[in-house]
Amino acid sequence: MTQKSPASERNTGDRGGRAIGGPGSQPATRFTDPGYMDGLANQAIRGGRHWIPVPPRFGFAIAAGWRFGGRVTPPASPERLARQIRFIVEVDKLKEIFRQTVLINSRRAENDAEHSWHLCLLVITLAEHANWPQLDVLRVLKMLILHDLVEIDAGDTFAYDTKAMVYQHEREAVAADRIFGLLPPDQQGEFRALWDEFEARQTPEGKFAAAVDRFQPMLLNCRTEGAAWRRHGITRDRVIARNSYIAEGSTALWEYAARMIEETVAAGHLAVQSGS
Repeated sequence: MTQKSPASERNTGDRGGRAIGGPGSQPATRFTDPGYMDGLANQAIRGGRHWIPVPPRFGFAIAAGWRFGGRVTPPASPERLARQIRFIVEVDKLKEIFRQTVLINSRRAENDAEHSWHLCLLVITLAEHANWPQLDVLRVLKMLILHDLVEIDAGDTFAYDTKAMVYQHEREAVAADRIFGLLPPDQQGEFRALWDEFEARQTPEGKFAAAVDRFQPMLLNCRTEGAAWRRHGITRDRVIARNSYIAEGSTALWEYAARMIEETVAAGHLAVQSGS
């Protein structure tokens, strides 16, 4: 039996002895084999029970358009790139939309871009606590990156401002039409569908995204002695009523949040009722 040389093993990659590359090509390694790399990327990023779709054949889909999660985009063009850059420049305004919650250390107001980043960090850290074993984490991340862009036009609506919340969805839907309308049609449709899915809270991904979106401000409030709650006279019953649907996306996160609420009340940083 002929023993393979190290060079021979390198040239056959991870394809059961089938050589990679045609005549005259450079000696290949398994790291230049797209099939091996696709599998390696998926294995590395799947993260246990939760998975993120990885674009297949990274270097081999360019001619037909970039493939991402099974969707093939139109070929690149200067006009398409110009619309995408216009959108990216426009949404830089998110950094100037300030929220009622304050940061834990400096106690300045948090802006929407910081909020969106923090939500995405929570998702990749806490996805294992979702109520569903097979959660599309990438879809959740897309929703959370996109969902507050409408506040560039509509402004931030305080979670306990019942008057402002009456027409909140209508205002934000108009904003979504304008802001996502800056994009090429395929991305405009995809981003708007993700925004609608987040608003509807019907899918596992929509429910978990909404749960994280409610959990993060609670966390900041509890770690800043109830700063925003005390400033607006918010009481324990209103916090519970506003946030209890966190359990729809993650019972574990809601149980943790409920304990935080009681600890904040016990510390005197959240009133049980008005005037207490």
